[in-house]
Amino acid sequence: MQKLEIKLTEEEELTLEFRNFEYQGLQINFNQFLSSGYDFNEEHCNRIIEVLLSKYSLLQKCLITILENHGHKNISVKSFELYLIESTLNIFV
Repeated sequence: MQKLEIKLTEEEELTLEFRNFEYQGLQINFNQFLSSGYDFNEEHCNRIIEVLLSKYSLLQKCLITILENHGHKNISVKSFELYLIESTLNIFV
């Protein structure tokens, strides 16, 4: 895997932090939903999965936009690390 290190602007950092928080919050709720043992109907399950996927999509779009803004195009993000103190984004491709 190749590592790209990107120094984020304040706007990029805030946007990525929000998208990441949004997705991870839903992911935690989804995990609680799965482990609750409660018998949810199919419509409820589909709505939760749809929202989770839409938030993941927004997070990925945010990462792609940041990559393009820093001169990296057509890159598939495998994982990333965000260091808020240093405003640094490490992307593994």
